Amino acid sequence: MDINAMAPKERQRNQELGLCFYCHKQGHLFRQQSCALQAALRGFLKGSENSTHSDQRPYALHISHVVTGITQSKALYIPLTVRGVHKDVDIEALIDSGAMATYIHPRLVIRLCLSTTPLARPIPIFNVDDTPNKKGSITHSVALRY
Repeated sequence: MDINAMAPKERQRNQELGLCFYCHKQGHLFRQQSCALQAALRGFLKGSENSTHSDQRPYALHISHVVTGITQSKALYIPLTVRGVHKDVDIEALIDSGAMATYIHPRLVIRLCLSTTPLARPIPIFNVDDTPNKKGSITHSVALRY
């Protein structure tokens, strides 16, 4: 399975043929499919699924710093130390080569007790097929040190 971003023509072809943007098979769209990466992320974040902000709205957060200089080609994970308020946690960060930016899951932010800063304007999020993401917009940022 190729982990590189899709070329515009390939993306258009998948849309026209109704193919999944992740596994390139018919019968489902990526946003409806529990493909391998989604399952791995859910397993990692298990245990903090019901966490919400104090006003009961779920967080949406942006990572403001990214580690560079990966030497392995097509590596899916990189080691990362998240420095939280109460403790540091060593994790493996999933690289999404098709993303327009890098994001951190809100449950991980809650689990690690990271400080957040509201954005001046929410950032809308769209799926690979240009439909709005059902989770909404990004409303907060997180400053990480590495």
